[in-house]
Amino acid sequence: MAKKSTKGSGLSSNSVVLIIVGLAIIIVIYLFVSGSSSQPNLYCGDGICNNGEKCSTCSADCPTTAETYQEQEPYTAQECDNVALSYSRTDFKCYTSQLLQDWINSECTINNLDSTGGTFSVKIGFVIGGSDVVETQSAYLYPQTSHTFTKALKASASSCYCNEISPLPTKQVCRDVTKYQTVTRTRQVCY
Repeated sequence: MAKKSTKGSGLSSNSVVLIIVGLAIIIVIYLFVSGSSSQPNLYCGDGICNNGEKCSTCSADCPTTAETYQEQEPYTAQECDNVALSYSRTDFKCYTSQLLQDWINSECTINNLDSTGGTFSVKIGFVIGGSDVVETQSAYLYPQTSHTFTKALKASASSCYCNEISPLPTKQVCRDVTKYQTVTRTRQVCY
């Protein structure tokens, strides 16, 4: 009688374990590769990547969302001040005149040294017996011109004067300054 073969046509337990381990490795590799390839592109136009870096390009498969932000934007503005015109007071004189020397005269010259014209005023007068005899006079002076203010009085005076009056004429002086304003903008960011 012939002996029957006990060899089975089935798989051994070692082979089954190897096949399961191999399939598990293939599944893990597949999940790793498919997971990394399905992540969004990190670059979005004028936005910020999800790794925090600024981006300059955007591909079609980059999922984005709009995000508002604020920044300080410079702009130029004018600031203006009123500045007194440059001038000088010269040639002050206090003297008597006429044949009998019975007239007292007070005079002074105001010189507009500025490049802008303006109206200058003076108080011109005399001190007679301890009291002021005064008059206010005004004249418009073009740039780089002068005017002599005069007053004469038939009297005997102890002194005379000719003084400019404040406030002096002014001009507006402007300059450009850089200021900052808060601007709200929108950018695309990856998510």
